[in-house]
Parts: sequence; structure tokens; C-alpha cells
Amino acid sequence: MHTQRFISIATALLLVATTAPTMAQTPPTPATKPDAVPLAKSAEGLTVGLGGFLKISMLLQAWYQVKDLKDTVTTPGKTTDTWTNALRLRRAEFQVKGELMPKRIAYGLMIDPAKLAETKETTLTVDVPMPDGFLPKDKDGYLLKADGTQFLGSDGKPMKTLTLKGSTKSKQSASTFSILQDFWISVLTDYADISVGQFKIPVSYEGFNSSGVLLFAERSLVSSAFGDKRDLGVRIDKRFKYVYYNVSLFNGAGANNFEFDHRKELAARVEITPLPWLMFGGVAYATLRPAGKDDNAKERYEADVRLDTHGFLFQAEYIRARDWDATLKKLVTGQGFYTSAAYSPVPEWQIAVRGGLLDEDVLDLTPATRTRVWEFGGGLHWMPLGHAANLKLDYFLYKPTHTTPTRKGTEHQVVLAAQVRF
Repeated sequence: MHTQRFISIATALLLVATTAPTMAQTPPTPATKPDAVPLAKSAEGLTVGLGGFLKISMLLQAWYQVKDLKDTVTTPGKTTDTWTNALRLRRAEFQVKGELMPKRIAYGLMIDPAKLAETKETTLTVDVPMPDGFLPKDKDGYLLKADGTQFLGSDGKPMKTLTLKGSTKSKQSASTFSILQDFWISVLTDYADISVGQFKIPVSYEGFNSSGVLLFAERSLVSSAFGDKRDLGVRIDKRFKYVYYNVSLFNGAGANNFEFDHRKELAARVEITPLPWLMFGGVAYATLRPAGKDDNAKERYEADVRLDTHGFLFQAEYIRARDWDATLKKLVTGQGFYTSAAYSPVPEWQIAVRGGLLDEDVLDLTPATRTRVWEFGGGLHWMPLGHAANLKLDYFLYKPTHTTPTRKGTEHQVVLAAQVRF
């Protein structure tokens, strides 16, 4: 009896001794921190932070593109057709955005891997040293011309070596070597959302808005020339029922470019929507600079209108620009416009037309250098899910008023574009 009681007590003490340290080492479960909240489904997307949310979206566009270029430069006196066709991964945008604190702190990030998929053959200028012994030298080693005089450099001093300009061709990225498109961190208030990061400049209604809501497969010439650009900066904007405003300050160096420069670029955009289907907009954009210091400066002034009701859409923009011309050493005035219209005669189908003009130097009347180009377009679009899923068959005609090195002749282009967006 005593032996059994002793064994029972010893066993109990042994169990306490072995389990007590383990129980003492187990800390109480702490309260979950905001940055450790597990992802969960919510009405807005995935729950993150203190009641915030995260949304994931994608824009996928694939093209089959056919071009016919009337070449009047490489074959003087003749007009020849240069046909090209290609499949393109036009866009593969992946975006995450949301709020960490509802209506207080927002964020966003968008990348496009398709930016690295396209290359083009580019002619690069390179320095080619003159081979030693190719030109005669005097007793001091300075290069001599055929008449016996010395070669002089740009500083007026004799030269012992001579470098010539050459060229070579290389495959280069067609757009940018970075897939980073948009990045922003925002503080939200009732009257202003303050954001820092990289985003589009607010020039051109087509250029400023998403590529996933374009009427045609591609933007107009004036929108691509003067808008549709990204830059690093600070943005203050807010959309209300009848008004949207945007005031931004940018580096001015373009997307993914870091620079130290005291000059910045200021932009202001205003959109007025007196009716849900009617919008009037205006933009002013300029490089902040001392008076008379116009080198590398640019300016943009814009007016646009959009009407969208009962299956009918009308949209138009006019942009006037001034850009620094390093060759002419002055600001050159350019301008352009487009008008687009579309109608849906039956559900899921849309017919669209567009006409426009781009003139990058309105004062240049020289046939050899003038850059005025007219554009015309038409399209038939199947839109079973609107902008979420569609197939567009578009035709574009680009007709320069004069032959130039960049626009050799009339260009016909057909694009069959498939899009998925969610």
C-alpha cells in the first residue's frame, strides 16, 4: 500500500518537473500586428493592414500588325511598297493597388514585362580613332594636312591624334529597359489625395488615361507625341461628382530616370463633368525656369471634350506645344488634334472613325524638313464584355504633307488587337 502510494506521488512529481519548464517557456499569444494580418477576401479585394484592401488587375493585349509604307526616299522618282507584318505582345501590365488604412493611406505598383520583349535595329554614332601613320606628322608629332599645315582642334590647338565619327547598327529596346511603369504612395483626405512616385503626366486625355480603355487599338499621333509619358514626381488630385483636378510637379527627366536638377516641370489638369455623360477638360504644363533660360524646356496647352451616351461616343483633343530644339537653339511650336466618334448599332458591336493632324513645327514650311502628318482611321470592334474583353480590327492611314527622314511616305496600317482586362 505504502509502496503503491509512493510510486503514485513520485510519478506525479516527475510529470510536473518535466512539463513545468515547457509551460513556463510558452509565451502568451500576442495581438496580431497590422502588417501581419493574413490576406482574406473582402468586398474590395484582399484584406490587408487596418481594414485596408488590395486589388490585383491585369491588362493583356496581343496584336497582329500589317504595314504598307510608300517609300519615296530610298528610290528617288519611284514609289515602291514595303510590306511588313508581325505578331506583337503589345502590353502585359500587372498592377496591385489598394489602401492600408481606409481613406487614409493608399498605394499602387504596375509593371509591364512586354516592354522588354520588343527590340528594333538602331544606328549608333561611335568615335573611330584615326589609324597611326595614316596622316603625316611634323617633327613634334602633330598631324599635318595635305598643304603642310597642322590640324587644329576645336580649342584651336594642334592635334597629335584624330578621331572620326562612325556608325554601327545594334538591337536596342523599342521603348525602355525597365518594366516599371507606375509606383505611388498616397495620403488620402476629403479634398486632396497627395501622392509621391512615378505616374503619367496629365497631358492628353488619351495619354493620361489607361491603355485598356482606348477607343482604338493605338492612341492618336498627337496623344503619343505630346502625352502618354511617365515621370517621377509629386501629385495632388481629387475627383468629385462634377470636377476633377490634378496639380503635379515632375523631375522632367522621364520614367525611371533619376537626376539632380533644380528645374522641375509643373502640370495642372481640370475636368468638368456637368452631366454624367459629358466632360470638358483643360491642361497647362510647363518647365519652371528663369526668364530667358529656354534650353531643354517644354510647354503643353490642351483642351478636350468627351460625350458618351446611348451607344454614341464623341471625343476630341487639341494640344499646342513648345519644345526646345538643340539645333535651332530655340523653342519650336508644334500643335495637333484628333476627333473620334463611335456608335454601337447592336449590342457587343462598335463602329469607330478617327481623323487628326500632328505638326511638330508649325513655322517650318520647308518641304525637306516639314513634319506635318495627317491621320485617318476606322475600326470594327467586337466587345462582348466592353473593355474587359474585346477584339478590334482597325485601319490607320498616315499621310505626311512632305517626305521627311522619319516619314518617308504614306503609311497604311492594319491592326487586329485582342484584349483582356480585369
